[in-house]
Amino acid sequence: TPGDFHHRYTDAVEDRPDDGLAWYLRGRALIADREEAKRCLDRSIELEPNRPWAYVGLAYLHYARGDLFSAVELYEQTTARLPRSRALRLAAANQYIELRLLVQAQRHLQVGLRLAEDDPELQAAMGKTQIGLGNDAGALRWLEGALATEPRMADAYLPLALLYLRNGRGADADQAYRKALRLGQEEDAALATSIRVALLTTSTR
Repeated sequence: TPGDFHHRYTDAVEDRPDDGLAWYLRGRALIADREEAKRCLDRSIELEPNRPWAYVGLAYLHYARGDLFSAVELYEQTTARLPRSRALRLAAANQYIELRLLVQAQRHLQVGLRLAEDDPELQAAMGKTQIGLGNDAGALRWLEGALATEPRMADAYLPLALLYLRNGRGADADQAYRKALRLGQEEDAALATSIRVALLTTSTR
């Protein structure tokens, strides 16, 4: 049950009080309680300072309370100390993408892809970044490559649909959009309308 699942992570530190992963999982489970989550994540870092995920959790807490500077500052400090962490590079890039700081996102993704060139999450993030930077051809290659490796990445289909639409590929855009919805993405009314118009225009030529 959800309650059992919750307790599994919140109570694990009682059995393993010196386990950094257990403290991280407790912090994630209690993320809505920001003070307790921070205490758990800080403890996780004390025990295992080279694990990346507790830092990602702390950055999220900064972001959730609107302190964007502290979120990105934490990522920069941590990637400087753990430069070969693929997880930190991806998390930092995704944060920068959300903030529309695309040059910074690209910088982290370039490093991440040197560490794990076939990683579909890094590839998809690079595709999203290239859309924002105006490099549609590059974005298309990154997104199609990422989805060829991992076709269940729901969040990659909407930007792919947008690219197809821009390139006059209405049917492909429609297919990508429908795939995104089947995988659980929320509807994008503006994109859906644009795709319908493109399909209608094609059918009446």
